[in-house]
Formats: sequence, C-alpha cells, structure tokens
Amino acid sequence: MIDKNDVLSTVRMLREENLDVRTVTLGIHVGDCLRKEPSETAEAVAGKIRIKAAHLVRICDDIAARYGLPVVNKRLTISPAADLLEGKEPRSALM
Repeated sequence: MIDKNDVLSTVRMLREENLDVRTVTLGIHVGDCLRKEPSETAEAVAGKIRIKAAHLVRICDDIAARYGLPVVNKRLTISPAADLLEGKEPRSALM
C-alpha cells in the first residue's frame, strides 16, 4: 500500500530539486492470452494491449499537468512473451 505521506514527500523532492519523471512503464501480463493457434494468440495479445493501454498517454499527461512533473517517455512491457511461442514452429509463429 502506498502511503500518502510518501507520495507527498516524493512530490516535494521532485519540485524542490527540479527533477522530472522520465519514464512511466505499464506492465501487462499476457500469459492468459495463449491460444491454440499463434494467430489467435497474437490477436488476444493485441486486444489486451489496446484495452489496458488505451489511456496511458492521457493519464501520464494528466499527472504531468496536475503535479508539474513531465513524463518524457511512456512505454509498455509485456510478460511472459517468450512463453507464448514456446514449442511453436518459427514459421507458424509469424502467421
């Protein structure tokens, strides 16, 4: 659980020391997207990313405006990506 005082202390430090938030990373678990066919897996992963990351840039921009802390980079990471194609033929993974 995040403590309110810790957040306020961090904001104070960022303002006083003129620091900025360089990157926000959204981690998305895609293990539940595994399907029988690689193309179905790819569709499931893409759909989950669209849903989970739909508001990432807007939220980062809102935070930047609210607290005066620029978020320079917004990025996604997915896991366990390697497990999605384990045991699949390379050619079938591309289709």
